[in-house]
Amino acid sequence: MEFKKGFDFNSLSKRIVPVKIENDLSSFSDNQKKVIQSLIKVAKIIDDVYLLQRSEDNLKIRQKIEESKNQNLMNYFTIMKGPVDEFENSAFINGYQIGCHAEFYPHNLTIEEWDNYLNTHPQDKNDFISPHSVIRRRKNQLIAIPYSEYYKQHLQKASEFILKVIDDVENYYLKSYLTSIANAFGNNDYEEAEIRWLQLLDGELEVIFGPHEFYDDKFLGYKAAFTAFISIRNQEEYRKLKAVLKEIESMQQKLPIPAHYKKQKQVTANSKLMIVDLLYNAGEGRGYAQTVALNLPNSEKIRSKFGSKKVLFHNIIKAKFDHIMTKIADRLLSAADKEKVTFTA
Repeated sequence: MEFKKGFDFNSLSKRIVPVKIENDLSSFSDNQKKVIQSLIKVAKIIDDVYLLQRSEDNLKIRQKIEESKNQNLMNYFTIMKGPVDEFENSAFINGYQIGCHAEFYPHNLTIEEWDNYLNTHPQDKNDFISPHSVIRRRKNQLIAIPYSEYYKQHLQKASEFILKVIDDVENYYLKSYLTSIANAFGNNDYEEAEIRWLQLLDGELEVIFGPHEFYDDKFLGYKAAFTAFISIRNQEEYRKLKAVLKEIESMQQKLPIPAHYKKQKQVTANSKLMIVDLLYNAGEGRGYAQTVALNLPNSEKIRSKFGSKKVLFHNIIKAKFDHIMTKIADRLLSAADKEKVTFTA
């Protein structure tokens, strides 16, 4: 590897503050801790799949960095999910090309060729625009390959980790979701898993795996990137939240707006809102910018029938408040106003 002139892998410390996230698992049973350890292994596999989605050279590059035993460079690569400085939008390894296709499409595919192919092969459209397929060339012909086939080596291993520990899962809804996502890794149908995830509301663990967000597909925006979040419910904040959720209907009716602007159907049905503390994240959900919340699924079909779920990562929001918001307040506000900037608010 040859680094671009002027590249300084130590510069990351000037732009990113390391924060140690700690959680108390003393109340968890041995079975629950065993489940968490297995789920972290699954998340690490998801991370590898995401690296491949960004660049099929990423795992080879990571191996070379590991062999160099340069921890600062490894931190840089890990945070950026590859050899691209996301702050500068430029590669720090010579010869590495940044494109809008990621690894979802052939790098030389044009919009004109894409449109022409679908116009002449309408029977292939659903497979081509599927969020869960990659587009490749085979004998000068475009083909769509399901994620379950293209990433089979990794997804099969992730599925095996889940199924080995499934009997130790104590919560019925978590067991149901994990079984569904393990199946989805093999059959490429994530609809059942997303519906099961929406039903996961009352357990201590909040977990989600799979291809969800579309930000990495800058070419057409069709393809979903793999992500993983493992978190535990923040019981104190969740109790506060449940008290508020009970009053949503009442608050809605008291809004000082004309009646025809108010929702006529019960709003709590689609107001699945969770407050959790993050234990481990991977894939698209873990990079140079840390996610503070997620709102899934993205499928309009599922959202219209089953609603959506919003998950707030309390400890990540707190870390950003402590290390970013307070610093902004220190610079911009008077002493009197600065005191009004509180985490609770």
